[in-house]
Amino acid sequence: MLAEVDQKTKALQAEFERPKLEPERIYERAEELADARKKLLKSRCHSIIKIHEILTQDQLRELVSMVNK
Repeated sequence: MLAEVDQKTKALQAEFERPKLEPERIYERAEELADARKKLLKSRCHSIIKIHEILTQDQLRELVSMVNK
């Protein structure tokens, strides 16, 4: 999903590099990027929820500690 966000970001940037800007194409690419980011965020939230369901509180604290290093 991160690759999709990167791809959509590049597609939007490419629109701004065109000699003649086409607002409709730009808005379309921006919407596609927003959708890809939304999917990525939802996936990350889902993963965090699943981790919370599996790990104990002590394991969660240890995980947070490791991530914050």
